[in-house]
Amino acid sequence: MYLHVFKNQYRDHDFTLILDVIKEYFPVGKPRRLTSKTVASSPGFKKVSKLVNSEYLDENAYRDKWEKLTSHLEGVFKKPVGGHPDLMGGGSGGFSGSVLIEEDNQPDFIRQKRLQFYISIIGPFFSIQGIDSSIARLPMESRLL
Repeated sequence: MYLHVFKNQYRDHDFTLILDVIKEYFPVGKPRRLTSKTVASSPGFKKVSKLVNSEYLDENAYRDKWEKLTSHLEGVFKKPVGGHPDLMGGGSGGFSGSVLIEEDNQPDFIRQKRLQFYISIIGPFFSIQGIDSSIARLPMESRLL
């Protein structure tokens, strides 16, 4: 994988804050070939590893921060909120969760409305998405003998 130098070329958005956080944790600045070895040996990768350990593997810290957040959201929505550490976002880590707002469960379909959220642990970033989904329940013939 090659890393390309980021150029803030958008007139109506300033991504400097995001770029500064990325520079703190990942080896950016000069285009070069990244390998798992060069990334893992970078000081930023070690910082991310420490953050992941302190945010998710320390049971007391996890309970105080993330379980407290999901409990608070359950109180606000009056519905269960599922949340979990999410390490898939480039390995930088975050907390991801969702709450089912509405569900219509019929014999031939399921319709759901849910809010999903993601909170970064490396910077002051989050996202909230409203998701509408429909599932059709269709009869299927089994071809297995």
